[in-house]
Amino acid sequence: MDHLFKTGEINSIDYWNQRLFTDWIAEGGRKQTAFFAGMCCAELPEWLVEEMRARRLSILDYGCALGDALPVFRQAFAASPIRGADVAEAGLGLARALYPDFEFSRVDPTEAAPPPADIVYCSNTLEHFQDWPAMLRDVARRATEYVLVVVPFEEDEPIAEHVCTFELDSLPAVLDTGMRLLHLSVVNVADDPQTYWNGRQLIAVYGKERRDNRKPTEPLCRAGKHSLAVDLRSLDNDAVAALLLGTATLSRERRRLAQGAVEAAGTRAEKSEARERAATAEAEKQRNLADRMKRQRDGAQLAAAEAVHAEIAKLRKEQAGAEQLARKRGEQIE
Repeated sequence: MDHLFKTGEINSIDYWNQRLFTDWIAEGGRKQTAFFAGMCCAELPEWLVEEMRARRLSILDYGCALGDALPVFRQAFAASPIRGADVAEAGLGLARALYPDFEFSRVDPTEAAPPPADIVYCSNTLEHFQDWPAMLRDVARRATEYVLVVVPFEEDEPIAEHVCTFELDSLPAVLDTGMRLLHLSVVNVADDPQTYWNGRQLIAVYGKERRDNRKPTEPLCRAGKHSLAVDLRSLDNDAVAALLLGTATLSRERRRLAQGAVEAAGTRAEKSEARERAATAEAEKQRNLADRMKRQRDGAQLAAAEAVHAEIAKLRKEQAGAEQLARKRGEQIE
């Protein structure tokens, strides 16, 4: 089993074997996994939730770590078969010990025909890999009905393990398997008091067919307190791609302007601090000059006083000498 704990490059299989077995639990990895699963379940569109429950669609958690998302999905979709898969054998061993009622298997991208599931859920995994499109293709080929992708959204300062960031136009409108992007949600979880992520998350729902049965009362966009959801079922692929590109471009421009404003404010603050430092230095200079002039004045006054005292002493001495000489002459005359 020692081969599972070799030190490897960040995000390599060796790295994740060691990470999941050592500090994953201590650093809150299990709670974060469950948190993301709960967020996803809460933000799934109603039409998909109804279908998942009515058809008892099976669910595969691709990149399941220690399997902590599976009980969350079991609570939301009690009748659905649920299992997990990961590349890290050490994590799978712990997952089997923690959740013996669930099935776990090792992800092998080279496997010709991996066991399929109706829905493949892949949460906070793609951002760990430069070649995430290849991983997304491997995710999609395992799904027969839907793919659920959850990734950090517009992560301006990625953590060390995240090698790419996702914007609205990052994910494709159509997967290689023909599944289309049917639904997008952006969720700001930073303000959640129970959060395990200081930022926003993007949830994408892909399906084999475009769902045109949107109820007349269902809005195209739904804004919640901390989320924004867009129902894309009634749009064709080109319209979806154009919408995402346009929205992402506007978002990038907004962030660019915001960053420019932050930098300008920082520059103004630096200039203000520089002026304050210059004023402080000038005030200190003037104080030093005043102190020096005071010392010079006091020195001059002291020197003048000493000179006066010396002159008086000289005059007194001369006067005493003159008086003594006069007495001597008077004595001689007598």
